Amino acid sequence: MSLQEDLNKLISWSQTWLLRFYPEKCKVMHIGHQINTQYVIEDVGKSVKLVTTKEERDIGVYIVDNLKPSLQSTKSSNKAMSDMRLIKRNFRSIDI
Repeated sequence: MSLQEDLNKLISWSQTWLLRFYPEKCKVMHIGHQINTQYVIEDVGKSVKLVTTKEERDIGVYIVDNLKPSLQSTKSSNKAMSDMRLIKRNFRSIDI
């Protein structure tokens, strides 16, 4: 079964249950291959091509198409350093 068939079933399900589906918010990430397959979702009589992405953030976790954790590590480290600079700037000394 192909991904396109699954997308078609998803749209059919959402129409059956009267749950609005927003295909313009959907993206495709190709993991493990470089075949640029184009996927389309039919929404209220119009075709919406899904955008291909190389990185995506969901619930604070960054995922890249090669599945390496380097982007997540870099973003987390930069955020922690930014927080530390903010604390250091606002509190000259901390008594423990």
